[in-house]
Amino acid sequence: MQPKQWRDRRCWNLYYRVSPEFWGMGIATETARAAIRAGASAQPGWPVLVETGPSNAAAIRVAERAGLTRQPARPDDKYAVLLLEPDA
Repeated sequence: MQPKQWRDRRCWNLYYRVSPEFWGMGIATETARAAIRAGASAQPGWPVLVETGPSNAAAIRVAERAGLTRQPARPDDKYAVLLLEPDA
């Protein structure tokens, strides 16, 4: 996870990649949850953001399991956007 400026807001940009041999074991979800906790500890007021390809169903599922909510698409969006607000 790293800081990112997104739509005029400072946020945590959450990203994950797991080797295919470990897919389906919950590793990405647990890692995402741990990163969210660490980010909340470091900067409690920042939202957490995931941007992924709109067809990347696995990455979207991981983000949703970690508590992020898919945002409505904007005409200029290249990615599916999921967000977790700090008070959620």
